[in-house]
Amino acid sequence: QARYGLVLRNQGRNDESRKVLDAAIPTLDGLRARGDASEATAIGLALGLIAQSRLVLDTRSSDALASAQRAVDLLQQPAQASGSSPALRRAYAAALTQKGFVQQRRNRNDDALVTLAAALEAYRAVDGLRNDSDAQVNFAITSSWLMDALNTAGRAADALRIGDEVRIEWPLAFPRVARIEGARSGPLQRGTLFVLLPSW
Repeated sequence: QARYGLVLRNQGRNDESRKVLDAAIPTLDGLRARGDASEATAIGLALGLIAQSRLVLDTRSSDALASAQRAVDLLQQPAQASGSSPALRRAYAAALTQKGFVQQRRNRNDDALVTLAAALEAYRAVDGLRNDSDAQVNFAITSSWLMDALNTAGRAADALRIGDEVRIEWPLAFPRVARIEGARSGPLQRGTLFVLLPSW
């Protein structure tokens, strides 16, 4: 149910998403309070919190950061444990990406630099960016947001380096990234990936 709420949010169906999440998050919280330590419940709750963060970002940015932080805290230890599943690592990386994006929007650029760099490392940890197309695509998208933060910090050379690395190393991810984000992206930057406008 929380995953469905995230899908609805990504489709821009915010009112429907809010109704689903308002029911799903307390339900999953209740399961965990009663001792459910399953991976599926943890991931579902984290994805619900990510969706909740996206929903309230424009109106209650402090709540958006709190929800993203809670998703990170929920998954950090299990995702970093030896033998953790790719699904858990992907969800943790997504939580870090959302947290970093919110930090950028709240003008906490220095914090965003740290968080988004951690998100890239989390995506690398899924399978070394070898075969997991979801991790590759989201690594590219998160890289573009880190590039934006680096540009804001006056570190254009570092931004160019990251963009060129992604463009060269994972060219097959680019068509899919363009389909997902192209309509909402900013102008292309010469020699880099691209800088995305907020889409979460």
